Amino acid sequence: MIGAIDVFVFCAIAMTVCVVAVVFKRSQSDAKEIPPMPLLRVRRDTLMNNDARERSFIVRFDRSLQRALIRGGVSLDSTTYTLLLGCFAFLIAGVAFVAELHLTLVVLVFGGVITVGMIAIYVIMAVRISKFAKNLPTSLELLERATRAGENLENAFRLAGESSEEPVKGEFLQCVKQMQMGLDAQRVAEDLASRIDSVDVHLLAHNLAIHQRLGGKLADSLSRLSTSIRDRSQCEEKIKSMTSIGRYSVLAIVVMGLFVLGYMLSAQPEYIDNLFTSPLGTKLLVYAAVSELIGLIWVGFTLKSDF
Repeated sequence: MIGAIDVFVFCAIAMTVCVVAVVFKRSQSDAKEIPPMPLLRVRRDTLMNNDARERSFIVRFDRSLQRALIRGGVSLDSTTYTLLLGCFAFLIAGVAFVAELHLTLVVLVFGGVITVGMIAIYVIMAVRISKFAKNLPTSLELLERATRAGENLENAFRLAGESSEEPVKGEFLQCVKQMQMGLDAQRVAEDLASRIDSVDVHLLAHNLAIHQRLGGKLADSLSRLSTSIRDRSQCEEKIKSMTSIGRYSVLAIVVMGLFVLGYMLSAQPEYIDNLFTSPLGTKLLVYAAVSELIGLIWVGFTLKSDF
């Protein structure tokens, strides 16, 4: 008869083997000689830009996760992250099984870890892009001053990047490296817009493209762009403050339901055990989860503001 300790040991060994395999694979790929390329293109960036609209759901999900990892500043690729997350979820589920929790709870723990891990990547991406958008107007002002002083775009991006905070600093210095490899300003701005994917960066890319094709005073264009971005950001903050009551009320309702469920599981497990054992209870749980998810999505779309 297989005991709980054996299951826990198996989970730990499986996770260790998977981590070692991933580390070995990454070390082997880093050791390979990189062939010369005419453009500074990272493999992950190239995968992010591939069109997968006509591909399967798995491929589209992989592309979406790849974009989130790149835009979140995570150095792992989608395969490595998925493998590590699966091993971690499997280990946590093994611990829950060793603790002799109900099988339904073990499955919920496994699915919950996977869900939280996936959501965490998109939260990291959103936080990084938000921080980038917050610091971008100041960095554009530095870029404007550098170009007004007579610096070329490469030196202007370097000066603005070194004087900015992360993640603007890292992205601008990446643009400098691309220019040093021979890319023109338009292609560099397009790559920056694909990595960040915000309206502000797309406007910056359009400004640089127009300047490269038609000429003109780039410093004045950057000055107007930084002013408009700052004004739009202030307007968006006002809208977020006016809709904050609705967001916090939804969060309170969700947390309250989870708190009541956790309290009933710990205080009176025999009272709520029917929800996990009876067919009607399982249907009610599924109905509650789906209804709450639909409500959250609807409220998210209702309170979302696009500029």
